[in-house]
Amino acid sequence: MKKSSLKENLTEASFQLFWKLQSFEENELVTLSGKSIQIISCGKLNYGPGPDFLEACIRIDSVIHSGSIELHLRHKDWYNHNHHTDNLYNSVILHVFPSQPVDSNFTTLNCSENEVEMMMIKFTEQSSILAQPSISKPCSTTTLNREILLIQAKAASNFYLSESAQHLLKLGETSLGLEKSFKQSIILRLFELLGSPYQKEAGLRTGKILFQTLLSQNNITSDALIDAAYIRNWGQGKSIEKKISEAIELSEFIYSRSLPISLNDFYDYFSSLQDQINKSVTGLFWQQTLLRNIACLSTYTWASLIYQVNAMNYFCKIWETIHTTIPNSVKKQVPDSLRKQFNSFELSALYPNFLLDQHKTFCSKGNCLTCNFF
Repeated sequence: MKKSSLKENLTEASFQLFWKLQSFEENELVTLSGKSIQIISCGKLNYGPGPDFLEACIRIDSVIHSGSIELHLRHKDWYNHNHHTDNLYNSVILHVFPSQPVDSNFTTLNCSENEVEMMMIKFTEQSSILAQPSISKPCSTTTLNREILLIQAKAASNFYLSESAQHLLKLGETSLGLEKSFKQSIILRLFELLGSPYQKEAGLRTGKILFQTLLSQNNITSDALIDAAYIRNWGQGKSIEKKISEAIELSEFIYSRSLPISLNDFYDYFSSLQDQINKSVTGLFWQQTLLRNIACLSTYTWASLIYQVNAMNYFCKIWETIHTTIPNSVKKQVPDSLRKQFNSFELSALYPNFLLDQHKTFCSKGNCLTCNFF
């Protein structure tokens, strides 16, 4: 593959991998201002909000710098992504992007208006080989690179968490006030999840009826809720009566809990939700699904609303570790040839989070998952 092709097909996920593996011409590392650079440590890939790599260490001329590294495919994305107004990016010590034309007066400024050093890199032949499975039309190749696939999976997981948080917030009615609106969002998301993908509207309608009942401090039975919402055909895997009964118990607990404020409150809140999910809901699959998409998602989203960055970062990491049991319907989609490329942990990390959460399917034509992620 020619270098021009590599640049044309480069993705942010593969660029992160190249930085991690240092698959670029190290003898040409200089800043745009002409200073020499030595990479002592490329840093740790960040799966939460903020710069791409944390805890990096580099030498610029004779001075050692410790901090974060931010990668972009286009140098102007620093401003397109509003990093210049975000204090999370004040720790960036180097802004890196592929070789490209840059105006002589272009500078990278953080929100403290300090200038960040910039560096362009040229890729090695190894980068070209690694990039091949990540091209925009995966069906043109039958090869898969496991490193790139897993790094794409983690990037997609972070993207999915952000999208899920935005979706969660849209479920609440802001006229109720912040706390009640957010509790409504969690309860509606619970009912949305418990139904099949084709019965989400029925689930949301049922959740709204239950939440109004909780607001009015009245009691409601499973049968009354089922009859009120006309959802005899709603749900999957369990009897509708059992699932509704479990959802009512969990919803009442969510409604009664005070939302966290301090960092310790967040830990306690998450633990209490986890305990209640295990108590109220039967079946490992549903327990793990709700742990990830209710307990973890809601604590992350609430932290984002009250600007608890430490809590957001913590629950980003928790999100990555929660994997639901892989249903047989999903396992059947994984070909033997692909299954052999991954150990059992990697498969459990990869498939439930994307084929299950996003209802994606494996592309047997291209023997690939790449285009399903973004």
